[in-house]
Amino acid sequence: MNGGQHKFQWGQTPNALNTFCEIADAEKCRYFLQQNVFATEKLDGTNVAKDETGQMYGRRCFIDRNTKLYQKVSLEKVKQADINNLKINLCNEVSVDQDKIKKFLVYGELMCNSKYDYNERDIVGEWMVFGAMIDVATNCFDQVFEKLNKAGFAVKPELDGEKIRIFASTKFFALVTKCEMKTVNVISSSDSISKIVSDNLEDMKRGKLEGIIFTIISHNTNEGYKVVKWKGAHEVQPVAVQNLSNVVELIKNKEIFVVDEVKMFYNNLRDVAFVGSDTNPLVKNSKNKKHNNNNNNNNNNNNNNNNNNNNNNINKKTKTVSSNDEKMIIDGIYHSMGKFDDIAHYSAKGSNEIEKYIKLLQDESMKHYIEEKLIGEDFENKENVTNFINSSVVSIVNKMHKLV
Repeated sequence: MNGGQHKFQWGQTPNALNTFCEIADAEKCRYFLQQNVFATEKLDGTNVAKDETGQMYGRRCFIDRNTKLYQKVSLEKVKQADINNLKINLCNEVSVDQDKIKKFLVYGELMCNSKYDYNERDIVGEWMVFGAMIDVATNCFDQVFEKLNKAGFAVKPELDGEKIRIFASTKFFALVTKCEMKTVNVISSSDSISKIVSDNLEDMKRGKLEGIIFTIISHNTNEGYKVVKWKGAHEVQPVAVQNLSNVVELIKNKEIFVVDEVKMFYNNLRDVAFVGSDTNPLVKNSKNKKHNNNNNNNNNNNNNNNNNNNNNNINKKTKTVSSNDEKMIIDGIYHSMGKFDDIAHYSAKGSNEIEKYIKLLQDESMKHYIEEKLIGEDFENKENVTNFINSSVVSIVNKMHKLV
């Protein structure tokens, strides 16, 4: 194992559909038309960070400095990045003494997959920066945060009151580029949310993009900057899709009154969420379409048929976990595997490391489930969900371990 878990994890990025559905009323919806935002491509890589001392970080665990490969991809691009130079430039830009920063980390996507058009774009193996985090010295937090904010950086205080996250923005990306590091692809630097959605509608419907990350100022002004992710139909996101369906139906029935531009905005989001495999070849089945409120009767029949087909494959211990949750959990397990090094790394070090990997993956898969379901740590049916996640992780890891 490369190292133990660290405390500098990049926070979860909320689903854009859930965020956009929270403010579905006549007055707040103008937010989608009036606020100009910074948007970047959501890349299907693995999260790797590096600090000014040269220490590297996976999503949850340290990466040893001598490690050459992570997720079977070279770490050379990460090692080449001069993070201390970026720290110096940032401090000069905002007139902050370097000794007021205990630690400075830069986060990027290590492009370990060849999905979409990544090979054609020649970005497989690249490390593409999307954000940073500052661990601030004692009694300096307010001063550093205020200077970053006034200088035009999109910043957010972490809950611990010690760290500041720097999101993707024109200001931050200019510094990153100046320091000869690559950034994730910029979709837009100054358009409205509605326009960005309409401009990228066809690419999102056809699965040409994994998704789009928006850096926005929350409609609740007390929250400041935040980032949200817009995912395509090939991503399992049943709760978000259900929330979107509900809003579209309320607008259709005139229970929510919005201007035509906002109505089109929600319809565009719906069109992406419910597209089928005939348009988006990455969609494996109609997993999201069962949530479409416009076809409730057919949905009930389909759900019953799915349940009947799955009964033979579900043992008595897991029958209390719905078939929809099972699909989301299995998808979440494979998604969570991308947050750690490849299983071959753990297999090479023996059974003890595999057991540690299983525990890490079980914990991460539960976090993914809680995030996707928009629920707290304590929820109804938690024991059954935990049992299903734990047993599924063991089964998947053991099968893959045998193939390594």
